[in-house]
Amino acid sequence: MSEKPDKSIKVNIAGRFYPLKVSTNEESLVKDVANEVNDKVKAFQMRYTNKDQQDCLSMALLTYAVDYYKNDSNAETKESPLLKARLDKLDAILNNALD
Repeated sequence: MSEKPDKSIKVNIAGRFYPLKVSTNEESLVKDVANEVNDKVKAFQMRYTNKDQQDCLSMALLTYAVDYYKNDSNAETKESPLLKARLDKLDAILNNALD
C-alpha cells in the first residue's frame, strides 16, 4: 500500500474485522485479497475438520508465504547479475531513506 491512504475500510478475515487505511485505487484489490484468504481458510477448514480456525489461518498464511518465496527465487534466477546488483543498491538506498 504505497499510495497515500485516503480511505478507511474494514476487511473481514477469518471472522474478524480489521480496520485499514488504503488508497481509493487499492480498495478493490485489498477486498479481493481478503476474500481470497477467507476462501483458502474455508478450504483448509473443510479439508482438516479437526483443526481450529487459527490453525487453518496459519496454514493459509504459510501457503501464501511459500508461493511468494518460490516466485521471488524464480525471479532472482532469471535476472542478470548486473540488474540484481542495481536493484539491491536501489533497495538499500530506499531502506536508508525510510529509516
